[in-house]
Amino acid sequence: MATEQSLIDELAAARNRPLANDPQLAAALQRLARWYSERRQPGRARVLVQELWTLQSQTQGELHESTIDSLSWLASLFASLGKLDRADQLLSDLAARCDNVASGSVNAVAAALNQFAELHYHRGQFDSALATCRRVLTLLGEGDVVADAASVGSDAGSIRHGEPRRVDAPVRTSSTDPSAAPTRTSHPQLVRARNNLAALHVARGEYDQARRAFIRNLREARQRLAPGDPALIVQWMNLASVLRLSGQIQQSERLTARAVRKCQRAIGWYHPLVAQGLANLGAYRLQGGRAESAKALLRKALKIRRRLHPAEHTLVARTQRQLAEALLALGKHGAAERLLDRTVIAFEKQQPVDEIQLALTLCSLGFVYLTAGRHANAERTLNRAHEIQQRRLAPHDPQLVQTLNGLGCLNAARLNPDVARTFHQRALEMTEQSFGAEHPELTKTLVWLGEVALARTDLAEAKRVLDRALTLREKSLGNEHPLVAEVLARCGQLALAEGQPARALSIGARAMSIYNLSKECPPLAMADVLAVAAESSRRLQRMTQAESLTIQELALREKVVGAEHVSLLPAIKRLAHTHLARGRHAEGEVALRLGLAVSEKALGMSHTTGIKFAESLARLCLVKKRYDETDQWMERTVKMCQRCYGNEADQVADTLLGFSGLLRAAQLESKADEFERRAIDIRNRNCHVLL
Repeated sequence: MATEQSLIDELAAARNRPLANDPQLAAALQRLARWYSERRQPGRARVLVQELWTLQSQTQGELHESTIDSLSWLASLFASLGKLDRADQLLSDLAARCDNVASGSVNAVAAALNQFAELHYHRGQFDSALATCRRVLTLLGEGDVVADAASVGSDAGSIRHGEPRRVDAPVRTSSTDPSAAPTRTSHPQLVRARNNLAALHVARGEYDQARRAFIRNLREARQRLAPGDPALIVQWMNLASVLRLSGQIQQSERLTARAVRKCQRAIGWYHPLVAQGLANLGAYRLQGGRAESAKALLRKALKIRRRLHPAEHTLVARTQRQLAEALLALGKHGAAERLLDRTVIAFEKQQPVDEIQLALTLCSLGFVYLTAGRHANAERTLNRAHEIQQRRLAPHDPQLVQTLNGLGCLNAARLNPDVARTFHQRALEMTEQSFGAEHPELTKTLVWLGEVALARTDLAEAKRVLDRALTLREKSLGNEHPLVAEVLARCGQLALAEGQPARALSIGARAMSIYNLSKECPPLAMADVLAVAAESSRRLQRMTQAESLTIQELALREKVVGAEHVSLLPAIKRLAHTHLARGRHAEGEVALRLGLAVSEKALGMSHTTGIKFAESLARLCLVKKRYDETDQWMERTVKMCQRCYGNEADQVADTLLGFSGLLRAAQLESKADEFERRAIDIRNRNCHVLL
């Protein structure tokens, strides 16, 4: 078996021969470059292949079959090193000179042009990719497909710039390394060109046309290829991606898993196709609410891609982003943030920077900050992502949806529901335009719109959008899927807002049953269901049950977001009221003090949320006849109102009058009169009489 040293010695001997253009030199260069390529050392291989290409250009001509193969190989090595502009330049120069190519080089030229189209596809340059794809099909005499391509090109201006709507990058049907080249017939390049054309259909949202193209290739591939052949695996994975985009979620996942198993058995783990299949399957599982299994799959894909590519390669960075999203779904914010920080740095180091992928990574990082309650960081990161996407993408590109939803969630967290609704509504319109009104991709945005409608107390809109989301998810995933339970939790919140606690409890029980039967349940999703069940039980005066459910909810939330996160406040408030209703005043006071501390730390001293906790503490001290503390808490509550609303706001007067009534009921007339006078003074100063 050849070793690196023996190949280096062979190359040195060939270089020492008298004839500089000796064929043995080309063979030695190719063997050593192949050795480095097989061991994933593209930098070393690139130097040798560049020398090989130069030698063949001088001795055999620039359009000779072997010269074109070497050029394609060199372009692929530049691409694997992240030097996309250099790869683009090489293939562009070839495309400009290959109109009158000899018949013996047609297949090599077709492979290079296919590679050129794929490079532009990856970079979001769909118009040039379409033109190159049509050249390949014409070159290989595929008249019917050329006509189909022409119909796509007739509206080329409407092709969306940026990454097409797919889970991962499209797969190539062959390698550009001559050592791995398929049998030289025109057929593999035809299949590859058809795949590229179908990918353009996907970029336009024309999923039926893309599905037909991939099925055609799959039928032909199954007739002539072994079950584990990479070209056949490509067809399975491409078809699975299109099924996913057309809303056939479960069929897509099964098909992808089948393709990965076949590929792994036939090729082994460390192959780009296996990595891509695992990444696709991990993304499907993550979208399906199965973050734990998604994490395992994406870690395997990342391990393979790190072995195959440099650390700053686009595919490595993209897989890191997907893994971080899975970690975030599992509540591991620190790990997700660290991974996304590294990914942002990797994208920023690229020359040129892949701004589309950078924007997606920034958006994911914005959600990490948002979930952790770091709103200023979330705003800065999401706005940066939005600025890049507005500059690089068409106005209605579906990649804007995630960023718009992130900005909507940020405004909802900041208690700006009207602004949040505007962002979510824009995201919904873009998704409908890209996928249609019945696609399951709409459901996440609909759920967020439902939450905003509940915050705005617009119960009619909340019911409309949540019913639509529930129908879409039940239709696409079945009645017992965990993502159905996610919508049910919001439906339970709606029932509570409508004053129907018994119905809310029934909805919560159904959601909890789905999660209990599921192999994977995101902790925060279960916490939302527990919140519905606990609040329903409290309103139905089932205090023991309400207390138990609330404690479970708090434990789940604290495990994920920590003990000082703003999302704990509703559960803390409910627990305090439950303790007080059961006559357990000491436990209730502890909970109220905890809620006030969390509110002031997470939201600041001037936020309205803390007012309710301080007011409840004042009431509790009054009930316990701790009058000195009562006075302190009442004054503190009034000062909090003044900080939030202004010294002479009506809300301050209302708070003073409320305390006056409580004090009068406790027969503390002197203090009650003082609070009443202060309230009247504020009301008088705010009363303007027009003469």
